Amino acid sequence: MGCRKQEEMEITRCGTCSTISLFFHIDIARSTPGEHLHVVGSHERLGAWDPEHAIRLTTSELAYPVWRSQQIDLRCEPEESFLLLKYKYVLDRRELQQGFLWEENIPDREVRIPWTPGADLGVWLIRDTAFNNQGPSTLRKLDLNSVRVSAIGGLLALIFRPLAADDCDLSGLHLLQQRLDLTTTRSTSAATSDPPTTPPRRPNLLLIVLDQWRWDWDGQHDDVGVALPTIQALGNSGVRFTRAYTPSPLCVPARTAMAAVREYKAMRVKNNSQSFVSDEPGTATFMSVLRDAGYTTMLVGKDHLSDAVEDLSGAGQAIDMQALGFDWYIRAKDKYSFCSETGGPLDAYGAYLQEMKLLSQQCAVYGDFARGSSCNATQVCDSTSFKECGFRCSVNALDQKHSVDRWVRREAERLLKTVHEKNPEKPWFLQVNFLGPHPPLVAEDTLHPQSLPAAIDAHFDQTLVFDLDGTPRYEPHPYKDALNVTETRQLYAQHLIRIDKEIGALLTTLHDLAPDAVVVVTGDHGEHLGDHGHFAKASPWEPSIHVPLIIAGATIAPHVEEHPVSLIDVPRTLLDLAAVRPAPSMQGYSLAPALERNGKALLQRPAVMSGLNYLEEFTLDAAGSPISLGRKHFDSAAALLEGSFLKLVCCPSGCRKQGRLVPDQFSPQVALMNVTSSGPEFVARMGFEYDLLSAAKKSPPAIWAAARWLAHFLGDEFREVCLPLLQRS
Repeated sequence: MGCRKQEEMEITRCGTCSTISLFFHIDIARSTPGEHLHVVGSHERLGAWDPEHAIRLTTSELAYPVWRSQQIDLRCEPEESFLLLKYKYVLDRRELQQGFLWEENIPDREVRIPWTPGADLGVWLIRDTAFNNQGPSTLRKLDLNSVRVSAIGGLLALIFRPLAADDCDLSGLHLLQQRLDLTTTRSTSAATSDPPTTPPRRPNLLLIVLDQWRWDWDGQHDDVGVALPTIQALGNSGVRFTRAYTPSPLCVPARTAMAAVREYKAMRVKNNSQSFVSDEPGTATFMSVLRDAGYTTMLVGKDHLSDAVEDLSGAGQAIDMQALGFDWYIRAKDKYSFCSETGGPLDAYGAYLQEMKLLSQQCAVYGDFARGSSCNATQVCDSTSFKECGFRCSVNALDQKHSVDRWVRREAERLLKTVHEKNPEKPWFLQVNFLGPHPPLVAEDTLHPQSLPAAIDAHFDQTLVFDLDGTPRYEPHPYKDALNVTETRQLYAQHLIRIDKEIGALLTTLHDLAPDAVVVVTGDHGEHLGDHGHFAKASPWEPSIHVPLIIAGATIAPHVEEHPVSLIDVPRTLLDLAAVRPAPSMQGYSLAPALERNGKALLQRPAVMSGLNYLEEFTLDAAGSPISLGRKHFDSAAALLEGSFLKLVCCPSGCRKQGRLVPDQFSPQVALMNVTSSGPEFVARMGFEYDLLSAAKKSPPAIWAAARWLAHFLGDEFREVCLPLLQRS
């Protein structure tokens, strides 16, 4: 810690005749907001060991935790046949009023750059592995005639430009901050001399997505107590990511972002009234990239990417599925849309029920919910605000063997066997999208009460509504007497238990056909389940945006990964495991380093983002007059900073569905949530998160610096609104 004494350091003395150009590159250097990485060393151009005159390195949202310098020209005439350069990296923490943090645990780094009098000294890349971690420094001379740029993997791109002529007349390089890899091409003779090799067999890939599955109801949390033995066993045999977040807590935008492998803020699809095929025409999907690379691609279940729901012979579906990248598909739009009053095209599940003569029986149970209202087969509530009643329906008259999630599993097995029999050597990708535990929550057999945790901050005394002119007011909660949060949670748990059994059966079939397949299990977004006085999703709070994520396979090292990740990192990882280059439009970070057998590796993602720009929702008040439930309009960014997991929430029109987390507000609102849970006691006392800014007006500047740093990950319109709110006077 602190500044080192310059008189103790070896200084490189140089003349002014020759010039060597350098770039410094370090693969992993973690920093917190307010810290900046520098390289300081023995040469006067590196500050002569004075950190106040060191060279500052830079990173970016895409590059972090990789840092690199701009071109550094050293003028020198060494006395030996090489230039001995000693250096270290140092974190400048003066913005936090903490001085400098040196690499204290390792000796001085050093490189010896060859030197021949009168020769072109060229341009050199000095690369190190990690801050404060001793390892060999890699020195490589850049060949200006053989440099090529690759679009994946690293973080360096070079474009050549001449420097102004001087005594030494050297050509230089301009460093661009792009997420590209610098490599050197091999000569033709070297390439042809290599013995032929058999490419490794590419893995089969199974992606299982549950609908509306919150992170703590994953069978791994003892305080929740939902028994999901299949998912628990999968988590114990693979990597369980404890901080996985959806790019958007709403079905269509979440699945669209995953398909395109892009952040929500980079997508045109913003809400459920849009679709990928209609609003993102021509956008590559990870499925199409896999298909074009030789994979057979399959989909079973709910996709939320196309509105085409003709019967099985419909041309619209075929065109859309081809555009999305699926060779084979068996789709189910949802549990009930085929029960519409106007009648509608049957999806594959509806066609199955019709064939089994069960269609009218199914529709009798779901009732008005199929028309956008409620399950009127139960006397809970009968209005457009059915979700405010907890989505409960009566016991289903259908036998469980005909349930939609049982049907999805059976169809997935059938399709998988068909494709495997046609070509067992060809790699495949199968996405299985279960429709549960998304509401309506129908008990398909006898409800067995379970010991489940109570909802947090579950206050239903009053509801915030808006008149059509935008005036906010509070009304008594119209369905308070009809609410039964405990029963809603029990129904939700029951749905998860049934899906866990279906996943177990599917994995048994998978083991017989492809035991080496990589299996991913996750959810598209969460569910409030009464937390903060609300149900459903569409909020920036943990029950809504935090989801389970497990990746397992024969070559994957089991462990728990706490680094924050996004759902869009999942398809990026699948492409990486398949050795397939992503499309240029794709974002995200591969999680493959965390899956390696040699132990955990540091992941690169600096922050996770989740946002929503949703249309206003309307309902009727007790007098039958239309009122607004407000607009779901927010963006968030979260990261691990100094051991604390912090999430910045920006709500330009005020936050919603927050209960008592933050005050009701009808103007721009910003909060910095501490999401560093310490177990059930912490949750019982504080909830899943709490706002640091509301009590931080006189706190050290680190909290405000963290909030400002996270604000730079927000979408432009949100950053413009909320960043000024974080500027302290």
